[in-house]
Formats: sequence, C-alpha cells, structure tokens
Amino acid sequence: MQKVTVTAASGKITGNVMLPASKSISNRLLIIRHLSGVDFPISNLSEADDTKLLLHLLNIIETLPAGNSPIELNSQNAGTVLRFLTAFLAMKPGTWILTGTDRMMLRPVGVLVEALVRMGASIEYLSSTGYPPLVITGTCLTSTHLTIDAGISSQFISALMMIAPLLPEGLKVGFNKPPVSMPYIEMTGAILRDFGIHVDISGKKVVVGHGAFKPVKVRVEPDWSAAAFWYEIVALSQEAEISIAGLSEKSIQGDSIVADIFAQLGVKTTFTADGITLSRIPVVVEEFQFDFSNYPDLAPAVITTCAALGIKGDFSGLEGLKIKESDRLYALEHELPHLKDEKRCDPPLFKTYHDHRLAMAFAPLSLAFRQVVIENPVVVTKSFPGFWRELEKAGFELTVSE
Repeated sequence: MQKVTVTAASGKITGNVMLPASKSISNRLLIIRHLSGVDFPISNLSEADDTKLLLHLLNIIETLPAGNSPIELNSQNAGTVLRFLTAFLAMKPGTWILTGTDRMMLRPVGVLVEALVRMGASIEYLSSTGYPPLVITGTCLTSTHLTIDAGISSQFISALMMIAPLLPEGLKVGFNKPPVSMPYIEMTGAILRDFGIHVDISGKKVVVGHGAFKPVKVRVEPDWSAAAFWYEIVALSQEAEISIAGLSEKSIQGDSIVADIFAQLGVKTTFTADGITLSRIPVVVEEFQFDFSNYPDLAPAVITTCAALGIKGDFSGLEGLKIKESDRLYALEHELPHLKDEKRCDPPLFKTYHDHRLAMAFAPLSLAFRQVVIENPVVVTKSFPGFWRELEKAGFELTVSE
C-alpha cells in the first residue's frame, strides 16, 4: 500500500486553491437529468470518483436493454450512488442487482427500501435484511404519504424526493424524528425548485409535487465540504493567507457553515467578488461545542483541528460517523492519540481506513509534527482528486513510498 510523507510548509502559507466541484450537487443533477429524459448541459461537473461512478452506471442503465437477466451494478463504497440508484431503479424497467464493496454491505439501506416497497416497489435483499446487495425489479410506483425514520441518513429522503415528481400525485414524507443532515434535504429541494418542481420542506415533513422537470443550464458550485481542510491548514499554521475561488455566502450547501465554525478556531473568512480569502487570527475559545448532526462531513477536519490546537471539544451528533465510508468515530478515536506521543522520533503514521476525509484531515497535522505519513493517499480521489497537488502548490512537500 502506498504512503505519502507530508512535510509542512515553512513560513507563511499562501496560495490560490482550486476546490473540486460539489459531488453532492453533481450527483443530484445527474439523477434529475436522467429522470427528466432531457440531456441538459451541466457545467463544472465534479470529477470525483463517486460522480464518475454514478455517471458510468447511469450510462449502463440507459444503454443496456432491459431483459429477463438481471444486470449487476457495482456502487463500490459510494453511499450516495447506491441510495440514489435504489430509488431510481425501483421505477426503471428491468431487473437490477445493486451491490458494492464489503464496507458498502455494512451500510444500512432498510429505511429507504421499506419506504419504496410501501410505494409498490419490488426489492429483495440478497444477504442481510436492511443491507445491500439488493435485487430491484423496476415497476410503476404510487403516490402515498410516508412516515419514516429520518435519523439515519438524509440520502434516503433525497432519493425519494428526486423520483417524487414522476409519481401520479407527488409524495409526502413525514419524519418520526428530526432528520440528520437536514441541509442536504434542503439542497435537494432547492435543486428541484430550479427545475420547476414544487417542494415544501418543514422540520416534520417534505412535500414534493407531481410535475415535469423543466431543464435549465446549470453550473455546479465548488465544494464547501472540501474547503474544511484548508480551514484546518490555516488554523494550524503560524501565518497564512489562502484564496479559494468560487465560494459564495449564498451557497445551497449547508457545509458553508464551516466559515462560522473556524472563526472560533483561528480563521478569518473574507468574502470577495471571486470567492473567499482565509487568514490566521487568534483563537477565541478554550472549549468548543458543536452538534454535527446536520454537518457530519465537517467532523473530521473540525475534531482534528481541536485536538491539534489542544482545544477541549464537546461534540454531539456523531452517531452517523459510524456508517460513513469508514467508522470515522472509531478512526478518530484511534488515530488522534498520536498527537499526545511526545517521545516519538519518527513521523507518525496515520491510517486512513480507505476514507477520503480522514486522509485530508490528517495531512495538515504535518504543521504540528513537521512531518506525517499518510497511508493510502489515493483515497482522496473519492471527493477531491487534486488535493495533493493543491497541497504542494501551497508549499507542502510530498514524498510517495510503498
């Protein structure tokens, strides 16, 4: 397995960072484009592995004739891809086997499957009940009023919302507990409205009307989730000024809250006509409290930053970290104690657990140790293919070894 040794940039960290396009927005647009039946243009589509995978699988679905033999689709370890396709395929003629990696087989999908079955879907589990792989036979679905457990994944709700306009009377989805990652549900709603679909979202339900998608030209925003690791770099530096193009205060991405979070951890955000500029300021808290229920993807960068700065953290809403690409809660609990090992002579080795966000969260720790070794650095391609290149541009040195 490859490793990369990251040597911290010396002196003031400066540079212009190019973030990837949001894969969350990109993946929703790809599903909507195929549902609409119109090949409308999408500019600045994400080049992340997950988006490339979804585009590839959708092309297979559209080009292979639906026959009697099941067609296998491998979602690898992309939760968004598997969950969005589960709803998409439930109404797509043909029989489909939706599978993935061993880790994907441990990520729950039962709440979504149960909701779709209540709508008339034909879905069977091939192994463990509530988990992939799935056998899906596409059929006509009916409108209904569902009440589901929204406390596991917002992707279940988004998957249902995107197919709802094609149902005879749309769809009403009630929540029996507050949904996690509510900003992602709101993102889905905002995108659907852009395509002329009526959406009403409250804290207890989502209503999506029946209607035809009205294709428009769209451009995908840069990824605020990916910006979190540059906030971390600035927070751990002695002095920094980093410009990031394309980010806006008016973003539909909930993770734009990262600017407010890091204002307490030593990073000033200045919005400009072109994007944002990050600079180092004094830390304003000795103890940091935050509920990550709505912002789980920010947790690795924020928790790692607090640990490196010696800021006591009171974190809640972390339950969802256990069912991400890795068990991120376990990983953080086992890797961050390296920060307390003062007797270490060699650069610490950080395992990434095949998880892109862990690799990117641990790399800035070179600013605390001068050097760190990151295992399996290629995992960043899942969401930020250019991460290591951008790190070098900012003055960090990278050495790859086996």
